[in-house]
Amino acid sequence: MSVAGYNHLCAALANGQVYCWGENSSGQLGDGTTTSRSTPAVVPGLNDVVAVDAGNAHTCALTEQGTVYCWGSNASGQLGTPGAANSPTPIQVPGITGAQALAAGFDFSCAVLDDATLRCWGGNAFGQLGSGAASAGEPPVDPGLTGAVSVATGFYHTCVALSTGPVQCWGYNQTGQLGAAATPPEFWSYTPITVPGVTNATKLGSGFGHTCALLQNDTVTCWGSNLFGELGKGDFGDINVGPTDLSLSNVTDIAVGWQYVCAVAEGRIHCFGQNDRGQVGTGIVGGNVTSPQQVDFP
Repeated sequence: MSVAGYNHLCAALANGQVYCWGENSSGQLGDGTTTSRSTPAVVPGLNDVVAVDAGNAHTCALTEQGTVYCWGSNASGQLGTPGAANSPTPIQVPGITGAQALAAGFDFSCAVLDDATLRCWGGNAFGQLGSGAASAGEPPVDPGLTGAVSVATGFYHTCVALSTGPVQCWGYNQTGQLGAAATPPEFWSYTPITVPGVTNATKLGSGFGHTCALLQNDTVTCWGSNLFGELGKGDFGDINVGPTDLSLSNVTDIAVGWQYVCAVAEGRIHCFGQNDRGQVGTGIVGGNVTSPQQVDFP
């Protein structure tokens, strides 16, 4: 599995090792240096990783044993130890055991534990950790939710799918990424907001200012920012609040990028949203794509 951060990428291989490449000024590649690399470099000391996720300048990995290791920038405590220095090599996040799923946001991360509760740590300027208040940064905290199935972390917001059906989000909300109307002067919520019209989500993904959910009926719905067409609804719109269904069926997986989205439907990959670097995969660099386009492979 390969995941993309803001300017670096990492992949967890079937043998449990992790390789990273790209920007490395904060040690986010985990190879013990701060040298940027254009080819993959192995992250030493990790041999049993089952999932990896990348934030802006940090990376976290989930092991078979349910522990979590992070490396890179620790400016906001995103390594789980606020006040500590950056680390170019993996360090274990304290207090995290039995983790089953992992998501890395811009300067924070969250993990779903085997008892279906949640732990979040790192930057909390807009309440994205769900602790009920803003702070400079936190060690792992419990937002108090139970029945967590999937977690997604965006720029400064978090969303969780619950086994009872609803999706709840909290944190920054200027573009409706929490699924409810933004309320000036505070464009954020320290407490969970239930996303209207979204039930039975099996997987979530969040980008800069938008969130998407894969539902049990194998369809996808998205909400939040649509500046680059990343909601896939055929237009741009200024600010979109509430879910918008995609024109795709039989979807089996989704991946949400910074300002674009890809989905696997009918066994084929479809992408939409920002395309300034060709990230939609249509063979054209530039312009934005407002509806799902099939990616053709040679």
